[in-house]
Amino acid sequence: MKRFLLILSALFVATIAFAQSSREEIDKKPDLAISTHSVYAGPYYSQPIAKAPKGYEPFYISHYGRHGSRYHTAQDKYDTPAEMLEKAHRDGKLTPLGESLMRRVRIMADDAHMRAGDLSQRGEREHRGIAERMAKLYPQVFAEKNGNHITCLASPYVRSVISMAAFTERLKEEYPKLDITRYASLHDLHLTRPESYMDTFYKKARQIAKDYQRDNTHDKAFISRLFNDYDYAAKLICDYYKSNNTTGF
Repeated sequence: MKRFLLILSALFVATIAFAQSSREEIDKKPDLAISTHSVYAGPYYSQPIAKAPKGYEPFYISHYGRHGSRYHTAQDKYDTPAEMLEKAHRDGKLTPLGESLMRRVRIMADDAHMRAGDLSQRGEREHRGIAERMAKLYPQVFAEKNGNHITCLASPYVRSVISMAAFTERLKEEYPKLDITRYASLHDLHLTRPESYMDTFYKKARQIAKDYQRDNTHDKAFISRLFNDYDYAAKLICDYYKSNNTTGF
């Protein structure tokens, strides 16, 4: 039950209740409602650049970035909510808002079919934007006198490789004489994904999040906005996740 609530909360901010002060802020920028699921935007675009100390100027940049905005890595993140809502629709158990949500979720699920984990076009634009700002803010770094060479490493996953390609393509557009070497191999994974040793901490943090959600999330009001029968919804959601053995959050 909680897992379904989290999925829908992340995907559809219009169905979440917030305090009035937060509501006003979110009305201005809806992406804020989905927390870590929001896309790269906002204040990052307008941060002032740090000036070099007196007598110095930039000559080298070491950039470490993640892939751009992507689809969820698991297809069931889209398919499961869509299928459950459609079953509830057939059983006549959805409210008007639930019917609207069902149609929107189905559009998303169809668009995401066979695209789990793929980089989105938004993700490409994000990396092009980062590269463009870097090139324009630090032109002296890309001058031929500083070597004019860039070496890029990416983990060997399509979304990471395309992110690297989008980034370097934009740099090349600004500075056509750049010499760029690209690698995408398991050989360099210890450099591109050095956090593998943190799995233990990740599991602990995940359990803490689950415990907090269980103790502090009250889903009845939320679910009742989508279903006209709360007991039906509770059974449907719990049974569906159990029988389909789908992943949690």
